[in-house]
Amino acid sequence: MFGNEMSNEDRWARNLKHTMRFLLGWLGISFAILLVCGVIPFVQEPDLDGLSKGLGVLCHGALLSLAFGGIGGIVGFLFGIPRRMAQPPRPSTINGDAGSAGSTSSQTNSSDVSTNLEQVSDWLTKIILGAGLTQLTKVPTLMKSLGDYLAAGFDGKPFFPMVIVIGSVVFGFFAGYLMTQLFLVKALIDAERAQTAVDVALTAATNFERSGQPAAATATLEAALKSLRPDTPKDVKRDLYEKLTYNFLYEPPPDGFQKAIRYADEYIDQEPGQPSARIWANLAAALGQKYRWDSEHGATQDSLTESRQGALDAVRKAIALEPQMKSFLRTIWNPNDPTKVRSEEDDLEVFYGDADFKKLLDG
Repeated sequence: MFGNEMSNEDRWARNLKHTMRFLLGWLGISFAILLVCGVIPFVQEPDLDGLSKGLGVLCHGALLSLAFGGIGGIVGFLFGIPRRMAQPPRPSTINGDAGSAGSTSSQTNSSDVSTNLEQVSDWLTKIILGAGLTQLTKVPTLMKSLGDYLAAGFDGKPFFPMVIVIGSVVFGFFAGYLMTQLFLVKALIDAERAQTAVDVALTAATNFERSGQPAAATATLEAALKSLRPDTPKDVKRDLYEKLTYNFLYEPPPDGFQKAIRYADEYIDQEPGQPSARIWANLAAALGQKYRWDSEHGATQDSLTESRQGALDAVRKAIALEPQMKSFLRTIWNPNDPTKVRSEEDDLEVFYGDADFKKLLDG
C-alpha cells in the first residue's frame, strides 16, 4: 500500500511538472509575441513618439492579457471543480463483533462530502455552455466590435487586441482548469482521507464507553489499527494509540498490560517525531502492572529490574514531554493521593517506596 501511495504522489508531481512546463512555455511565447508587437512601432518611428506608441502597446497588451486571462481562469476553475455523485451510506465494518450500536453510529461515506461551491460551479457551467452555444453565431461580430473598441491602445490595429483577448482567455481557461484539477482535487481527496475509518472507530469507541461497554470500545479501537494508512493524519493516529493503550490498562492481566506495552512500543517506534506524553504515561502504568504481576508469579529478578527501569524511564519521558502529566502519574503512584477517584488507579503504587520514583513524582 505504501508503494502505491508513493507512486500516486510521484504521478501527481510529474503531472504538475508537465503542466507548469506547458503553461510557462505558452506564457513565454505569448510575451515574446507581445514584445515584438511593442517593438514594431519604435522600429517604424525610432523617436520618442515611436517609443511612446511601443510602450503603450506593451502596457495595453499586458493589462488586456491580465484581465481576460483572469476571466478565462475563473471559467476554467468552474469547469475544473470535480463533480462527485453522492452514494448511499455504507455501514462501517471496522469491528463486526462490536454490536449494532457501533455500526449504526459509525456509518460514513466520503462521497457524501459536497460543497456549495460544487453546486454553484455546476449551475454556472451549464449556464455558460447554454448561453455560449445559443450565441455562438454572434461571436465573430462581437470580437470585431471589441477589436475596434480597443484598437486605440494598439496604434489603431484591431487585430492585436482580438488576438490578445482570444489567446488570454484560452490560456486562462487551461491554466485555471489544469491547476484546479491538480490542486483542488488533491486537496479534496486529502480532506476526505482525513475522515478515515480511524475517526469512525474513535467516535464509536467513545459511544461504547458512554453506554458502559468498555470491552467493545477496546475491541473497536484495536480493529481500527488495520485501517491505518501512510497518509492517516498524525494526530488521528496518536489519538488512536493513546485511547487504545489507556483502555488496555483496564483489561484483565496479563493480557491487558501486555497489549498496552506492545502498542505503546509500536507507536513510539513508528512515530519518533510525534511523541505523546500520554502514551509514555500509559506505558509506565502498564509496566507497573507487569511488575506487580511478575512479582506475584515468581518472575526473575532481572525481569523485575527491567520492568522497574522501563517504568521509571517512561515516567521521565512523559513528564519531560508534558509537565502537567506529573499530577496524573502521582495519582496512580501515591496510594494516599486525595485526587484518586477510582480504586483501579494504582498502577504505579508498587513503586511507592522507590526513591527514584519519589524523586520524580513527590516534588
